[in-house]
Amino acid sequence: MEIIVSAKDRQAAEAFKNANILLEELDKERQHEENRKAAAAKKRERKKKKKKEKQQEKDVKDVDEEEEYVLEYWFLIIKVYKDDDYFCLFIASQFLCIWKNYVLIIETRL
Repeated sequence: MEIIVSAKDRQAAEAFKNANILLEELDKERQHEENRKAAAAKKRERKKKKKKEKQQEKDVKDVDEEEEYVLEYWFLIIKVYKDDDYFCLFIASQFLCIWKNYVLIIETRL
């Protein structure tokens, strides 16, 4: 009888040891999966941030190009009508009014 009890105790100890090993392996796998997901999320965030910065740079570049175009347009008009002082003053005043509104629109877009 004593042999059976000691065999059962040994068997129970071995089962407990194996169960602990399995639990540790499951915990390692779970931790590895969490780390992988966290790394993927971090990578997505970096990519999203980089994309946002690139879009902002593009927006600034677009605004600069628009400003340059508007300035060229108004200077061309002034150049064409440079002999007419009254018209030049009128165009200059209109340009300033429009430019102020344009700058406000651009600032709200950024």
